[in-house]
Amino acid sequence: MKLFRINAIPIVLGILLFIMGKTENAQVGSDAAVIFTGNEFHHEGFALQAALLQKGYDVHLVQSKPKHVAECMRIQDWNETQLGKQLQNHYQKLLFIVNGHGLKNMGVNIEWESFLKLVKIFEQRANEIFIHIHTCYSGTIVKKWMKEFGTAVKIFTTSSCANNTSSFDPLYYHHTNILQFFTGYYLDTSHDDVVKEKFKQLNCDSTVADVSEILFNPCNENRSCSKIHIHKGENEKMIIWNLLQKNLSSISNQNYFIKFNIPYKCHLCPSTTIEFDKKKHIIFEEKIEIDTEVNTLDPIKAWKIRTVDIEFETKNGRFTHKVKEQLKKKNIPTYSTILKINDSKCDIMQNKCSDGRGFSNLRNTHTLLIGYHENKNKIWVIEEGDHDKTWIIIFATLLIVMVIMAIVYRCWCVPKKNTHKKKNTNIDDDERKNSTSQ
Repeated sequence: MKLFRINAIPIVLGILLFIMGKTENAQVGSDAAVIFTGNEFHHEGFALQAALLQKGYDVHLVQSKPKHVAECMRIQDWNETQLGKQLQNHYQKLLFIVNGHGLKNMGVNIEWESFLKLVKIFEQRANEIFIHIHTCYSGTIVKKWMKEFGTAVKIFTTSSCANNTSSFDPLYYHHTNILQFFTGYYLDTSHDDVVKEKFKQLNCDSTVADVSEILFNPCNENRSCSKIHIHKGENEKMIIWNLLQKNLSSISNQNYFIKFNIPYKCHLCPSTTIEFDKKKHIIFEEKIEIDTEVNTLDPIKAWKIRTVDIEFETKNGRFTHKVKEQLKKKNIPTYSTILKINDSKCDIMQNKCSDGRGFSNLRNTHTLLIGYHENKNKIWVIEEGDHDKTWIIIFATLLIVMVIMAIVYRCWCVPKKNTHKKKNTNIDDDERKNSTSQ
């Protein structure tokens, strides 16, 4: 009996450790966001990344960079990709955003079928999923995808209806619909009075439908879409996803902007804002104008500085929004939040700088204090040729099998040469030579 007790101790401990390990692995991690962005819309991916990191999301950013615009990439096994290896936790909530060019068979140059396979993986790794597809023809995939979704997909929205494109104003790249929807500070509408009233009515119980209605412009047959189309989850509360907007700063109305500062109930709603991982003081050798790298239509506390170039082609030509070289040399993480401009002249942290004074300092900047969050996850860039290595694996496997078969055949199937007979023949020849010589 004593022997049994002695031997049982390590067994019981082993079982307990195994259970504890399983429990630890099953723990739900932080909320996550997976953002796919096309080559020309990568700046929006970085802007979303900065905003969601500040809200506590574990952000995974993927860029697709094919050499040919219409190349349709196919991902066979997401678990073998860098993204699949990064997404090891089980998440309470997961945002899945695809932003960029889209066609009927693909978005950001990846086929819709491959993306649906990725959604299936998300359903195993998250309790609740919010999917937003922000591409042209995103509404075309809705019927097929809806049939495939499990119960984990709580919200599904697209930026277009079926067989239609999505609108994008190349002159208004700072604040597209996707950035408005996920980061706030709504603008870009022709119905400013309606938007003001709807924004005032937002509260802690506001739903996806309540927020999307502020992006007022619907689709029609003669033009592309410029609103959020809700296919599932219109009654889901935005506050649960920590996405309820806090401020209305500006509204564009037929080529001019109206500034607002509307107080309303949402500032009392609970939300999470993570302190900056790092702060950095930037000094410029000579003054620099950076007002074009900052969206000053946002409230000043949300001012972020863009440090990546924006280049894209439209039907009307190529649009380029380059970042100044002086700014690039400072290695500023893109879309960092501005905390001070010219030190005490514009102290945004201490609420000692108005929008007007801030804009004036942006046009004559000597120093910046910025705050930013470091993303622990490496950005995965899918380039032409590295998105689908299945054929390489198949070829290598076949080659190995052929080599093994060749070795087996040589060892077991090829008749062995009769070396004994040859050896005896050589001995007979030697004896014959000896007898002749004698």
